[in-house]
Amino acid sequence: MRIDLEGRRFGRLLVLRQDGSRSKEVLWLCQCDCGKQHRTIGSRLRRGWCQSCGCFRRDKARIWGKTRTEHQDGENNPSWKGGRSIAGSGYIMIRNPDPIDRKKRRYRREHDLVMEQHLGRALYPKETVHHKHGVKDDNKIEHLELWSTNHPSGQRVEDLKVWAKEILQLYPD
Repeated sequence: MRIDLEGRRFGRLLVLRQDGSRSKEVLWLCQCDCGKQHRTIGSRLRRGWCQSCGCFRRDKARIWGKTRTEHQDGENNPSWKGGRSIAGSGYIMIRNPDPIDRKKRRYRREHDLVMEQHLGRALYPKETVHHKHGVKDDNKIEHLELWSTNHPSGQRVEDLKVWAKEILQLYPD
């Protein structure tokens, strides 16, 4: 059942008329308060996701005297919570303190950072940090342990000897 939006106002947009369809959604032609016309689907209007032709964002940036990218990054973002968040996996994520990170990650797992600080070096590529008791948000060093997934590709004695020497060089006493 199609909901008639003609004549209704959503933020700065006034719905003028239906203007076609796109993937089972009705497109609506709207007039923005700034004078521009804008086409969007009805569900975006009804849910409040579309309230202007884009002029509202530009006006906010102009008032704050910043470009969109400057405004949204880090501490300049009004939603900034100190650089800490909890990922869907349950791990605590910290805004990357190292701007020259080899993988260019914006956020890193806190338990990895705690282990790196404890070791005084970056984790090796085949190392992982494990929570001993399975509590993902308890990142005290005494509850973490370092694991290595490094192992030889074969099981010949010669391969094992070479691998053992490499491991002893990697982790001296």
